[in-house]
Amino acid sequence: MSVLRCASSPAATAARLLVLAALAPLLAACGGGMFDSSSSGSGGGLSGFMQAVTPASAPAAADDPDQQKLECPAVIIAPGGAALRIGGGSSESVRSQITITDVARECTRGPGGSVLVKVGAEGRVLVGPAGSAGALGATMRIEVRSGDKTLSSRAVRVGATVPSGQAQGSWAHVESGISVPASAFAGGGDTDVFVTLNPAAAQPRRR
Repeated sequence: MSVLRCASSPAATAARLLVLAALAPLLAACGGGMFDSSSSGSGGGLSGFMQAVTPASAPAAADDPDQQKLECPAVIIAPGGAALRIGGGSSESVRSQITITDVARECTRGPGGSVLVKVGAEGRVLVGPAGSAGALGATMRIEVRSGDKTLSSRAVRVGATVPSGQAQGSWAHVESGISVPASAFAGGGDTDVFVTLNPAAAQPRRR
């Protein structure tokens, strides 16, 4: 997909710098520690989006007593993984910035006693002072971990296309069919789902 190149006026560049500066404290707070938003999707837009992409043939949890007792791991944004700047080290050289603003998860029983985890995430992309409108995004990693052991790991591309003349856009992604052994939940377990945009983010650890 080609990226639309457009000239940036001094006023537009200044506006983008103000947006990035205003978001910096919020992004630092998101990426500075464990952010458990496993309940943030309940009743919200992301939860509704996840339900919308669920195949119609999927069994309803209310029809199966075992589903109601199924424990689902928490979703945690890895430290430093809530936001990613693309470009140089200075604010003026940033081409784009992508953030995670909300996460959610659902669990169902899979074949052979496994647990199928569906993870949803949504966020925003910003055009930086050195960037331009077009297709902007980054790689998001989803890991299911039990203690120090990685049970599943996926890398997916997330992002949005920002129209010409605009400075930001929103994105949403749902990753389905993440299979986890049922034994990971035995005895309460210490299994969690970690998401991150930054490959150099701190190694995720259970709270």
